Amino acid sequence: MAARASEEAASTSPQLTPLLVEMTLNGRSIPDFHDVYESSSGQLWLPIEAIVRAGEGQAGSARDGRYALSLGAERPSVEIDINTRRLSVGNAQKPWPAEAIFQRDGRLYVQSQRVERWFGIAASLGENGLSVRLQSERPLPVDLRVLREQRWRDFDRPGVATESRYHRFDAPYSAWGTPRGTLQMSTTADESASSLPLRASGSFNVEAGYVSNQIFYSGNDRGGLQTLRWRAGRESPSGRAFGIHGLYRLHFGDVSGLRMPLAGGGAQGRGLRFSTAPRSRPELFDVIRIEGDALPGWDAELYRGSALIDFQTIDADGRYEFEDVPLGYGANRLRVVLYGPSGEVEERQVERTIPASQLRASERHFRGSVTQTGRSTIELNDGNSAPGDHVRLRGDFGITNGLTASALMSLDKDPWSRFSPRYDDAPVTLDGEPTGDVERATGGFALQPDLGVVRTELVSLHQRDGASAQQLDLRFPLLAGFGVSAGYRHYTDGFLTTGRESRSRLIDDRLRLRLGGNLGGIGDLDFGSLRLELTLSRFDSGGDLKEYELDWRHSIAALRLSHTLSQTRASDRRRTRYRLLAAYRHGKLSARTRLTANGGSVGDLSNTNVSGSLDYAFMEAPRLSAKISHGTGDRDASAGLNFSHELGPARLTASGGVDQSGDWSVGLRMTIGLGMEPATGPVLMPPSAADTGAVAVSARAGDRPMKGIGFRVNGRPHPVRTDDTGRAVITGLPAHRKARITLDRDTMVDPFLTTASPRLELVPRRGYTHQITMPFADAASVTGYARRADGSAIQGVEVIAERVDGQDQTATRSLSDGYFSFDVLSPGRWRVRISADALPDDWQNPPVNLALDAGQQRFDVAVTATPPES
Repeated sequence: MAARASEEAASTSPQLTPLLVEMTLNGRSIPDFHDVYESSSGQLWLPIEAIVRAGEGQAGSARDGRYALSLGAERPSVEIDINTRRLSVGNAQKPWPAEAIFQRDGRLYVQSQRVERWFGIAASLGENGLSVRLQSERPLPVDLRVLREQRWRDFDRPGVATESRYHRFDAPYSAWGTPRGTLQMSTTADESASSLPLRASGSFNVEAGYVSNQIFYSGNDRGGLQTLRWRAGRESPSGRAFGIHGLYRLHFGDVSGLRMPLAGGGAQGRGLRFSTAPRSRPELFDVIRIEGDALPGWDAELYRGSALIDFQTIDADGRYEFEDVPLGYGANRLRVVLYGPSGEVEERQVERTIPASQLRASERHFRGSVTQTGRSTIELNDGNSAPGDHVRLRGDFGITNGLTASALMSLDKDPWSRFSPRYDDAPVTLDGEPTGDVERATGGFALQPDLGVVRTELVSLHQRDGASAQQLDLRFPLLAGFGVSAGYRHYTDGFLTTGRESRSRLIDDRLRLRLGGNLGGIGDLDFGSLRLELTLSRFDSGGDLKEYELDWRHSIAALRLSHTLSQTRASDRRRTRYRLLAAYRHGKLSARTRLTANGGSVGDLSNTNVSGSLDYAFMEAPRLSAKISHGTGDRDASAGLNFSHELGPARLTASGGVDQSGDWSVGLRMTIGLGMEPATGPVLMPPSAADTGAVAVSARAGDRPMKGIGFRVNGRPHPVRTDDTGRAVITGLPAHRKARITLDRDTMVDPFLTTASPRLELVPRRGYTHQITMPFADAASVTGYARRADGSAIQGVEVIAERVDGQDQTATRSLSDGYFSFDVLSPGRWRVRISADALPDDWQNPPVNLALDAGQQRFDVAVTATPPES
């Protein structure tokens, strides 16, 4: 039967001329001579089995006349049955191609156009008719094997390593982005409840109208919408917000006002705020306010590095505020860790650098705000508090490299009710309460001279009625990581500011001395940081106040501890307070405890209060947590339990509690994440992904989607993988901070595929999804030598390969013989050169321009450096 089929195939084929040729596949010779057939029109029929075996594919025959051919996982398998004239390509039946396939002398021959269509191998006959050149559009299994062996041999050379640099990816603000947000609904019942109230709160982020918008809301079924805050604007880490050079951020809506030394401020209200100073530059000399939005019922923990500073529970207004957090000498890396009542965790970072206040000569920074405190941009009611109007402006100027000067100005209008009635000119009602409004204009200057290791600031402010205030601060480092800071404040009679008030009295003079530093650690035992502080205050009434405070923050493995012992002395009165904060996070168990004790002296701390929470996750998804509190002073105690479970993008929580009187309460809460994904539309998502940035990646090799591709975010593997369409959405990226997205080659079936931008650096934005396209192609490789003009090797210099379009740059170092290697380069135009930093300024260093095709290997590329002619 096979013989008859062969004869029939031969009789139906055109008149062919047999040729005995040598064949090369991707530049490598295929052993032996082979028969090929040529038609009068120049078409070729090739011995397909020999070609597939030479490419290290699979070529087999189950029985005479039936063939199975495959050439790597990236190409379709082909099955041919000469007997029944059946053809299958990639498990799909195809029509039998007349005259394209025949069998002769026990060998299978296929027309060259079919070979190119199936396996991507193009054939060309040499001019002498004695050779056939075969070239594949993609690396064959044999090419990948040889390439791997070559690269493994290169690893035997000491010091062969490449340094990959990131390509900055910026996306303009859009008219409409991808909204994301959270919705939390809850209800509670107790022994006195006659109905079940329904409460709702949440936040949404969306890029709309070419600005980023943040919305926080809360309300209930009885009073409707109670709180609605909206803030919009732009931030630019590179200082190009709204396209204005030097503008780092501009926000409007519900914003916090600018804080100024001695004049206070910083309260939230409707208005706008701008800054041409980098975010790392602090507003005040040595303290910072850290604030933000979060869902009610969450806990906010504040850390400096790994040291626990404070924690608080978010109230119904959805705000957390840590006032006057001391800044240490040098860089301060602070972070707020938010813990949801059902086990959610979110982290926000804040960085401030103390020396950042010193500007270079002629450098200028401007900051300002215009706010109306006590009012929201979208008013939901008549307002329960009297509004205040504030204009705050600050300009910092680099006079010289050693002197920075600042101009300060504020215009304020506030109700007298916000100030102490001890001011002599405060109007009061019949019951002694302040009434009416007060307007004040304040102006002044600040100087920050460079005194070597000593950092100092002098501030002087004057108000329109002649009152004034002065401030002098300095700090300098000591040995063993300790530093000293001191501050002096002086107010004349009539200087009006809430920062002057303390314990219902007005301060005339205040001196503060602070000593602090790090104690180091041993193994899992971190001795943490220690701070000693002494404050002396003199009041307008003539009394004095002394305040002492000892603060020690340390950790033992996963346990974070903070001890604060403070004492105040006024006349013959003394009051002492001790506070212990402890937080433990390890695996499935987390716990937090707060203990406070009060008394007249250290030995008389009898009035104590203890509260704590315990959270333990079991069975992977369900989570059980317990909370207890106990106060010995008022004999108050309570306990509660929470049970939560994730149901897809929703988290459902049931809670219950009881106090020492037997009063009980139970509650039910559900939190879901809502949003939109590119090319998908509205979706439900985990609530933890709703307040972060996102990147959508489309990975394709030609028209073929790349499935299962993974990525690394800031060096850590991300769980997302590309789907069947080659798309993936990377969520959970920190907003307004640099994020590095790297292709994870360990997840790729073929590690020698690459893309033009395998390493991207971008700044994610809330409510917007960055769109990134990654077209994949076979990687090219370049090896060569760095030499001088006389041919001698240049060792140990940095050799740089950079794409002409700027999308990628990679660097390596030359070895002792000048050898360098770039293993994975994307197809395109490249420049290879020796780094100019590695050569004297007057040396010539011309780049080598290369046009690299997919899968191409370039050897012996010479980059030269030439000294100047003598």
